Amino acid sequence: MMSIAARLCASVLIVSLSTQAVAGAVVLRAADHADYSRVVFEWPAAVEYSVTSSGERATVTFRSADTIDLARLKGFGLKNLRDPRLVREGDRTTLSFSIPVNGRLHHYRSGGKIVLDVKDGVPQARAADKVAAITPGAGNDTFVRDQLKAVKAAASAPKPPPPKSAAEINKAVVEEALQSASVEVARGGAVTGKVEPINGGIALRYTFTEMVPAAIFARGNQLVMAWPGERVVTTPPLEAISGDRARRVDRLSISGATVLSVQIRPGIGVGVQREGTTWKIEIKDSEILPRELIRLDSQSDPVMGSRVFGHLSEPSRAIQIADPLDGKALLVVPAAAASAGVMADKPYPGGTVLASAQGLVVKPSSARVQAVTFANGVALMGLEQARSTDVAQRGYLNRGDGTVADARLIDLAAWQGRAATPYTERKAKLLYDLSMASEVDRAERRWALARFYLGNGMAADAAGVLDVMAQSDPDILNAPAFRATRG
Repeated sequence: MMSIAARLCASVLIVSLSTQAVAGAVVLRAADHADYSRVVFEWPAAVEYSVTSSGERATVTFRSADTIDLARLKGFGLKNLRDPRLVREGDRTTLSFSIPVNGRLHHYRSGGKIVLDVKDGVPQARAADKVAAITPGAGNDTFVRDQLKAVKAAASAPKPPPPKSAAEINKAVVEEALQSASVEVARGGAVTGKVEPINGGIALRYTFTEMVPAAIFARGNQLVMAWPGERVVTTPPLEAISGDRARRVDRLSISGATVLSVQIRPGIGVGVQREGTTWKIEIKDSEILPRELIRLDSQSDPVMGSRVFGHLSEPSRAIQIADPLDGKALLVVPAAAASAGVMADKPYPGGTVLASAQGLVVKPSSARVQAVTFANGVALMGLEQARSTDVAQRGYLNRGDGTVADARLIDLAAWQGRAATPYTERKAKLLYDLSMASEVDRAERRWALARFYLGNGMAADAAGVLDVMAQSDPDILNAPAFRATRG
């Protein structure tokens, strides 16, 4: 028999896991991050939208009459999205809300999802406040006069130095504040790029304070360089030293990543090397092949079905950017292994793995394609054509020759976990992994939690987790391992 406390814990878990299944035309997800608040509107189908801001008020207009749960949006209590209001007029739904002073808006579309980030106020606001605080005429005239008298009395010259004008005082304060802000940014990861001539081309060098994965590839006349994490990156002028090989460097506005785009001559060679924490990008007249080719294998995932697995050392989470050629979405996966890329485009039923000098670049044909990173590579879900046997074989072990092994569907001893570790610690670790999992990883984390509960005799708790999995993915009801565990 389960204790009352255990039943309460199980109920809380099932309610938290069932959040996505709450009825409503528009599914809302939101959270506060270090320097921004994020809201995801998941519509039943793609809708047109526009975003405007005026002062401390912003407005998002959706061309749809579907319902947005205003009470649920307020319940998130986001720091940068306050006092939300909703107005519906005909086939339009308008959401307005207050944002921080000098707050910035960043938004993009991903299939039926619309992601809205409301960033904190920019650091320059602090400098402006500092300037306003000492402007003469705001109660500081007496202070300025006292300072000038002290300077005059201490001077040995018969005439005191002329007093500074209000404009000069304000300029000095602004310069001091901006200099302080630059020092803070540099400590947080500012990167200075260098350009040097090499035989038959030029090399760009970007030195980081730590080892940072990278993805580098060319599309038409654009060279794209992407690193996880937002940093301030500067690059000196390229025209004088590169000839017609490369010119202007632009930074793309991508939340959570640093992405640079360089105009290059079409067809030029691009090579990549890593020297410690420095990434060296060579731009040469001749073709440069990746030193290490990323192996792509079609596999059957025991829970999620068919996938393409890219063998890659220490990849980071995928970064979504717009394709420079047509503006459609690209999934870019930076990696730590130097000069590990793909030699030529590789088409699949769900999209194309593009040629790259460093890292993986995928152009999906639909929003169903997702990239799940592991320590030894990247699983591309939805890229490979699903086979008719996938659902029937989910839960079995797959041999290397493509046949299905006679796997043991129920293994309670293995599912129990390490007996040396207290039950509460094992459970807390699984719950934490689930709470931090992305939408793509969530099914796998739930599956691990359900088997753990069953292995430790918590059948009711396991059944609750399995029910949530079935609601999110009805096809999993046909998987033998799932049916056996649920039974």
